[in-house]
Amino acid sequence: DIKQGPARLCEAPVGRVGHEHPPLTVSKTAISGKCGAKSDAHDAPNTIQDPDLAAVVKAWPDLPEQTRRAIKALIEKHNKEKRFETQ
Repeated sequence: DIKQGPARLCEAPVGRVGHEHPPLTVSKTAISGKCGAKSDAHDAPNTIQDPDLAAVVKAWPDLPEQTRRAIKALIEKHNKEKRFETQ
Protein backbone atom coordinates (compact mmCIF):
# COMPACT_ATOMS: atom_id res chain seq x y z
CA ASP A 1 0.00 0.00 0.00
CA ILE A 2 1.86 3.12 -1.28
CA LYS A 3 0.30 6.52 -0.70
CA GLN A 4 -0.09 9.10 -3.42
CA GLY A 5 1.47 12.61 -3.48
CA PRO A 6 4.37 13.86 -1.34
CA ALA A 7 3.69 11.35 1.44
CA ARG A 8 4.53 8.42 -0.84
CA LEU A 9 8.16 9.56 -1.14
CA CYS A 10 8.54 9.88 2.62
CA GLU A 11 7.01 6.48 3.34
CA ALA A 12 8.46 4.59 0.37
CA PRO A 13 10.26 1.37 1.27
CA VAL A 14 14.06 1.45 1.40
CA GLY A 15 15.53 1.15 -2.06
CA ARG A 16 12.82 3.09 -3.84
CA VAL A 17 13.83 6.18 -5.80
CA GLY A 18 12.79 9.47 -4.24
CA HIS A 19 14.42 12.72 -3.17
CA GLU A 20 17.51 11.19 -1.60
CA HIS A 21 20.52 13.39 -0.98
CA PRO A 22 23.93 12.17 -2.09
CA PRO A 23 26.14 11.02 0.78
CA LEU A 24 28.25 13.72 2.41
CA THR A 25 31.95 13.51 1.76
CA VAL A 26 34.57 14.49 4.28
CA SER A 27 36.71 17.35 3.07
CA LYS A 28 40.38 17.63 3.93
CA THR A 29 40.63 21.40 3.64
CA ALA A 30 43.85 22.75 5.08
CA ILE A 31 43.49 25.19 7.96
CA SER A 32 45.56 28.32 7.65
CA GLY A 33 48.09 29.08 10.36
CA LYS A 34 47.23 32.77 10.17
CA CYS A 35 44.84 34.23 12.72
CA GLY A 36 42.14 36.82 12.23
CA ALA A 37 39.53 37.47 9.61
CA LYS A 38 40.38 38.55 6.11
CA SER A 39 39.45 42.13 5.37
CA ASP A 40 39.93 44.66 2.60
CA ALA A 41 40.42 47.37 5.23
CA HIS A 42 44.18 47.55 4.78
CA ASP A 43 44.37 51.06 6.15
CA ALA A 44 42.49 50.23 9.38
CA PRO A 45 44.59 51.09 12.44
CA ASN A 46 46.01 48.19 14.41
CA THR A 47 46.24 50.17 17.62
CA ILE A 48 44.05 52.54 19.56
CA GLN A 49 44.93 56.10 18.58
CA ASP A 50 43.63 57.84 21.71
CA PRO A 51 46.28 57.53 24.46
CA ASP A 52 43.70 57.80 27.28
CA LEU A 53 41.60 55.00 25.81
CA ALA A 54 44.73 52.91 25.18
CA ALA A 55 45.64 53.29 28.87
CA VAL A 56 42.17 52.10 29.94
CA VAL A 57 42.33 49.11 27.58
CA LYS A 58 45.82 48.19 28.80
CA ALA A 59 44.83 48.43 32.47
CA TRP A 60 41.42 46.73 32.09
CA PRO A 61 42.52 43.11 32.79
CA ASP A 62 44.13 44.15 36.09
CA LEU A 63 41.36 46.45 37.32
CA PRO A 64 39.25 45.27 40.26
CA GLU A 65 35.72 44.25 39.32
CA GLN A 66 34.27 47.18 41.29
CA THR A 67 36.33 49.63 39.21
CA ARG A 68 35.24 47.96 35.96
CA ARG A 69 31.58 48.21 37.00
CA ALA A 70 32.04 51.91 37.86
CA ILE A 71 33.60 52.66 34.46
CA LYS A 72 30.82 50.77 32.65
CA ALA A 73 28.20 52.62 34.72
CA LEU A 74 29.69 55.97 33.73
CA ILE A 75 29.60 54.98 30.07
CA GLU A 76 26.00 53.74 30.32
CA LYS A 77 24.95 56.98 32.07
CA HIS A 78 26.63 59.03 29.34
CA ASN A 79 24.91 56.99 26.59
CA LYS A 80 21.48 57.39 28.25
CA GLU A 81 21.96 61.15 28.61
CA LYS A 82 23.10 61.39 25.00
CA ARG A 83 20.02 59.46 23.79
CA PHE A 84 17.77 61.70 25.92
CA GLU A 85 19.29 64.84 24.39
CA THR A 86 18.67 63.64 20.82
CA GLN A 87 14.97 62.90 21.42
